Amino acid sequence: MQRMSGVGLGIGAVLVLGVGSPSALAIVTTLQATVSSEVRQTVDGATVNGDSAFDALDVTTFRLPLMASSRLFVEGGEPAASAVGKVAAAATAQFSDPRINQNDTPNEFSLDVIGFSDTPESVVTGQGLSTETREIIFRAEDVSLASGTAVEARSFFFLDGILLLLAKPGPSDLSGAVSRLSIRVVQQRAEAEPATVLEATVTLTGNADGSATLAVDGALVPENVTTFGLTSGGLIDGTLQAVVLPGLAIPYVYPANVDETFTLRAEISTSFEAGPGTGAAGILGDAVGDLVALIEDALGEDLADDFTGGLGLGLAGAPAPSARLIADSTATTLKVVGNSRGISLLPNCGLFGVEAALAAFGWLGLASCRRRRPPHDPAASL
Repeated sequence: MQRMSGVGLGIGAVLVLGVGSPSALAIVTTLQATVSSEVRQTVDGATVNGDSAFDALDVTTFRLPLMASSRLFVEGGEPAASAVGKVAAAATAQFSDPRINQNDTPNEFSLDVIGFSDTPESVVTGQGLSTETREIIFRAEDVSLASGTAVEARSFFFLDGILLLLAKPGPSDLSGAVSRLSIRVVQQRAEAEPATVLEATVTLTGNADGSATLAVDGALVPENVTTFGLTSGGLIDGTLQAVVLPGLAIPYVYPANVDETFTLRAEISTSFEAGPGTGAAGILGDAVGDLVALIEDALGEDLADDFTGGLGLGLAGAPAPSARLIADSTATTLKVVGNSRGISLLPNCGLFGVEAALAAFGWLGLASCRRRRPPHDPAASL
């Protein structure tokens, strides 16, 4: 555990790089994907408002991209008569066609969840989830190895994102605010139990004194990420804690035999919980503008400008991780088991993930980001 005193972006999984083209060395025979999102408002543990969405390839639609978007905005006074202020939340999960990616870096997954509770009684939660399952085969004629040869494949999970905790001006209390990211890749081979070949979680939990506690588990360690915090009296009029995952490439390996058909399933989720007077976000896509607009809706334009300006400056001044994970190649390598020299490099074909939203804005872009949509219509609230 790491305690922080007083953080888009993109995410992607390089499962296997071929997409069935004649030049590919790994053939993806089938592709399945789902996305879901959910936001909820609770009072005394009971759900009083909520919204959810789901999309699945060949189930709800036969075309990509998939999109699941949930929204919640509630003015004070409902559902509890003593409640004041506002509750605002948004969650979006998107999956784009991996076969049309032309970038060296992943550009498929997008997960953005944001929420703020400006009431004394309400807790707001949200989650975005995306899954992809690929059926894969390394064909003998493509990898120049005999059928049945045991190989070990090495791929990368590309991760670029930010987790945030916020508290409005006043007591710098972040207790009740949590932002979490989890990733997992599971391999399924014939007549074998599913095996998890990659798993990692990052959790940022707020504390009563305005600090936050960072927990990083699985394939990541705290030295792979960057953290920083801002408090009232400094760059912002409020409290902000953040963890940045800047363009990480997490390696993982999995076994296979030449001419064997198997599946790899990637599961990516980000979630938050925000108690009274706090907010939380996980930006793993392009919803930086939504973050600005949501804070404006809940707390006003001046405070939104304050937070986003401070965030931009904090990002600009944040040091690089002491142990940043960088890929030696944006491709999958194939190694014959028992032969240390038998390595094949699969071509750069069909990478997974999304571009970094903050890269599009520039590190200081948030400082000048403004609302680009009209305010919510309270009459349309749930």
